[in-house]
Amino acid sequence: MKRIYRQFTIFTIGFLMIGFSLKAQVDSTKTKALSDSIANLYLRYLSLSEATENVQGKLVTSLSSLEDKYKFVENLSQGNNEQLKQIKKDGLISDQNFYERNKESMVRAASFVEAVNTGLNALEFSVSSLDYSNSIFELNNPTNTDLGFSLEKVIIKIVDEKIIKGKFARKGGSKLRSIISSILNNPLVNNPLTKAIVSTVPAVSSITSIFNVVNSVAVTEDDIETSDLTAFTKELQRYTAHYEALAKASRDLDFNLNNLKLKSESVRKLATNFVREQIYDIYTPNNAPSLEGLDMNSMVRRHYNYITVQEYIKQVEVKNSNSYDFLSKRFVFPLVSRSKVSFIAEEVEKLYNEYLTTLSTYHNNVVVILNNATNLSDDATKISKKIFDLNERYKLLVDAYLKNVAIEDMKAREDNIPRF
Repeated sequence: MKRIYRQFTIFTIGFLMIGFSLKAQVDSTKTKALSDSIANLYLRYLSLSEATENVQGKLVTSLSSLEDKYKFVENLSQGNNEQLKQIKKDGLISDQNFYERNKESMVRAASFVEAVNTGLNALEFSVSSLDYSNSIFELNNPTNTDLGFSLEKVIIKIVDEKIIKGKFARKGGSKLRSIISSILNNPLVNNPLTKAIVSTVPAVSSITSIFNVVNSVAVTEDDIETSDLTAFTKELQRYTAHYEALAKASRDLDFNLNNLKLKSESVRKLATNFVREQIYDIYTPNNAPSLEGLDMNSMVRRHYNYITVQEYIKQVEVKNSNSYDFLSKRFVFPLVSRSKVSFIAEEVEKLYNEYLTTLSTYHNNVVVILNNATNLSDDATKISKKIFDLNERYKLLVDAYLKNVAIEDMKAREDNIPRF
């Protein structure tokens, strides 16, 4: 009999090891895909401004069709720049008109960047402070009764019915109950609200620990038959499936939010580089303010916003008596900068939509999981109330996000920048 128990234990541990191995392989694949995605993001951005044959040659093998599109835009922009210069040289565009168009582009680009900065701030805040999931996190607590059942009471009942019997009930039943109760009431987890959002699944961890304890006891106790252990495992599996589903939803959310955070940081860096370039173009390298130690928020607030850029250009106009011959050479907004604006706008909109998709997928998955838990509950009305509460929280979260990111405002400002 003990040999059967040992075989059962070895099989179980082997199965769990295979599961962990497969999970590690999946996580490794996701991480690599994310790393490749971010690397491509930088390559695509650099392809807009680095036009040398050497750089282009290095990018040929890694550019996707979308990256090829942006390289084409850059080449087209450079060609158009030369055509515009020639048209201006030929007198087909007056110095004043040429200057006014570039001035408008510079001022409106600053306005666009203000919207980008606001949107990225809102997105980053939303990703880093998602307290909506706290209400779902609580469902992973073994003592939680929001769904009409408590995992603690359920497991104690299953153990009493399937495991604690015969002589073992008298000599070890009380101790086993105490151990199980201790595991269920003291899960070693971290609340995601105390730091960055992490995947925390105390119920699954507790179930695993309890299974290992019961399995170990079964090996040494002759009163516990193989059929008892099988029945215990089968009954426990009903609840394991529920909590594993919640755990998977949490892991997926965690991964997608971390993915978004990294992508947002990458887009932020690209936008910051664009702001630096524009500041040097507007103020000139010799007269530009010191940007050392300044992040994008600081640069936008102090030196690169609609009002500041407009006022500075006006000062230069007055100082040079509105000499359009000088001004048309002094302030030039190249088409490659317009292409970068479009690129940044596109990437911010992608982040915006990806966050909404992540939230929607997570919310819908959790609602399905809760609906499937009705066969576990002693009071299904509690599940309905929980779903209603989550729906309300989700709606408030999305409404606040849409308002704070204001993607349509950003797109409108991008559209207002002349394309020549």
